[in-house]
Amino acid sequence: MSRSWKLITIFAVAVLAATTLHATTLTPMSLRDMAIDADVIVHGTCVDLHAQRVGRSVVTLATIDVTDTLKGETVRKLTVALPGGVVPDNPVPVAIVYPGAPKLVVGEEIVLFVTREQEIDHSFQVVGFSQGKVDVLTDQSGYKVVRAPAVETIGRTGAAPAAYSYYLEDFKDRVRGLVGGDATGNPDVQNR
Repeated sequence: MSRSWKLITIFAVAVLAATTLHATTLTPMSLRDMAIDADVIVHGTCVDLHAQRVGRSVVTLATIDVTDTLKGETVRKLTVALPGGVVPDNPVPVAIVYPGAPKLVVGEEIVLFVTREQEIDHSFQVVGFSQGKVDVLTDQSGYKVVRAPAVETIGRTGAAPAAYSYYLEDFKDRVRGLVGGDATGNPDVQNR
């Protein structure tokens, strides 16, 4: 190995050793946990994404056109601050990625469980990182369904997770049942 390759290798090892590594550990949340923890739960479509610096970090602000509010104050638009993003208008573009962070795409239809964001005025953050983002898809029969990460059967101290899929309207009824006080989330059970 030549002297220059040895120096490059030593330099690379030194840089890697000096780099702080961050890990993301998610506490699995049940649908009930997310419904209780959320300040607002909405069904809507992402219509805009804009990344910006906040201190030494980057967030992406997603604008959601709200179709239906399942919990909280009824609004037409909602701004959600997503950790990470790319700020291209710096002299050197800045990109920060957080593993496990929710990601949205313009035009994407979702159900979001959110809490108020403390650092950015008039914005919200997704409950449980990516767990609070539920994708709305159209099945081969043309029905809207939701498919979420593996959070349905697990609580904060629960057993193994299981992914779930519901027709959108059934899912929304289930969430409304949870936020209305029915611990099972069964929309057929009336509150007493």
